[in-house]
Amino acid sequence: MDKTIAVIKKNAVEEVRVVLSEYRGHDLVSVRIWANYNSADSEKRPTKKGVALRVSSDAISRTTGHAARHGSYRSMARRNHIPHSDYCMAAH
Repeated sequence: MDKTIAVIKKNAVEEVRVVLSEYRGHDLVSVRIWANYNSADSEKRPTKKGVALRVSSDAISRTTGHAARHGSYRSMARRNHIPHSDYCMAAH
């Protein structure tokens, strides 16, 4: 059930991904740095830098529904002065 909510470019080799997932029956939201430190490999991999938090499935549906209705990802980036080129929206 992994669903990428947002990808924010950090620098040339790293990006921050916000992902909803499930592990052993628990819903999680993780904020983790993904990186490609090997120039021969183009695939980014998750690093140890990040956190995963357990959340209720009700909170997930309310949050993603609110964001879809109100464009919260884009407005959050504007409020925090994140240039458009530094973030991308994941498919809903």
